[in-house]
Amino acid sequence: MAVYRAGVGDELAADVAQRLARTGRIVYLSAEASIRAPDRFWGRVERVVERIAPRWTVLRPTGFASNARIWAGLQTWAGFADQPEVVTDEVQTLLGRAALPFARWAGDHVQDFR
Repeated sequence: MAVYRAGVGDELAADVAQRLARTGRIVYLSAEASIRAPDRFWGRVERVVERIAPRWTVLRPTGFASNARIWAGLQTWAGFADQPEVVTDEVQTLLGRAALPFARWAGDHVQDFR
């Protein structure tokens, strides 16, 4: 995994181009923050990927996928009981299998919460 300085300039562009040469496609794990603040780090990286890579996918995880280990148990998660996040077929499209339930993920990572 590459780590970039806050400037997100030529160093990032060179890395994206190098990875693209090996794979032909870029899949970038971004952040929901890129929508709220497109001129900050995550949004700038997304624009570099979109500009350089002819084939790209940008993932903006929300809810539990974004940082559940840190935020699990906080009251903000209580809202999902009444208004769960929208379920899409994106996981099926990307992985060729259905998404796993959160309960399974939590069970597989129970040690991370201790």
